[in-house]
Amino acid sequence: MKIGVLLKQVPDSETKVRVNGDATGIEEGDIKWIVSPYDEYAVEAAIQLKEKVGDSEVVVLSMGPARCLDAARTALAMGADRAVILDDDGFAGSDTLGVARSLAAAISKEELDVVFAGCQAIDGDSGAVPQMTAALLEWPHATWINSFEHEGETATIKRNVGGGNVEVARLRYPALFSCTKGLNEPRYASLPGIMKAKRKPVARYSPGGRPRAGRPPPPPPPPARAPPRGGAAPTTPRPPSATSVSRPPGRPVGSSRASCATRFVSSSRRCVKRRRSSRARKEIQI
Repeated sequence: MKIGVLLKQVPDSETKVRVNGDATGIEEGDIKWIVSPYDEYAVEAAIQLKEKVGDSEVVVLSMGPARCLDAARTALAMGADRAVILDDDGFAGSDTLGVARSLAAAISKEELDVVFAGCQAIDGDSGAVPQMTAALLEWPHATWINSFEHEGETATIKRNVGGGNVEVARLRYPALFSCTKGLNEPRYASLPGIMKAKRKPVARYSPGGRPRAGRPPPPPPPPARAPPRGGAAPTTPRPPSATSVSRPPGRPVGSSRASCATRFVSSSRRCVKRRRSSRARKEIQI
């Protein structure tokens, strides 16, 4: 079974948000970014289902700028197997429907059997992406679930519907579920899990659904020139080193050292003469 998780990176709830100068967004320089808290319940539900079913993998899907990889690494450290990141510039500025279409295309490409998501993100707070994604996939879906039981080809869920009433539904896979508080208790990422997360595979896709190409390799160095026939190879003049000292024209090499030595000897002789004269004056006074 291939289990998917929709993940979003959001500002920390304790961050002081400030509008940028041109009023087109927020200042992101000093913001601490975290995994949306409701998405943590989705990650934990996916890992628990993997542990129960066996022979399955958990794939994390996240859409956003390049920094959303940090949120995916957190899910990988919790126990997910690999990540799919949609951070191409072509996705920038997408609305809720655009995000749902991109995620639905990635889910179809990964051929997932079941997908978990947070019931809403704490930044936009729309809570519409899971439902739109399921509708585009033509999957059954259940929102705001606080109980999940896997039963072979189906899953039984429970959700509060107000007035103290609880709705119970059974859905057949493939299906999408949005999770809320009370479903489980998300685990903390362990130190071994954090170290393993750095080596787990991460795929990136462009808006066309193709894997993003890496940076082109650097150009090869220019070929060395062949030496002329009948002569020695041309020598390249060595540039002056950082410690070399420029000399005035006409002064021979070593003249500066000789002059320094002469000045040192003459000054030493003057010091000796002063000491002798001062000693002689002291003896005369005595």
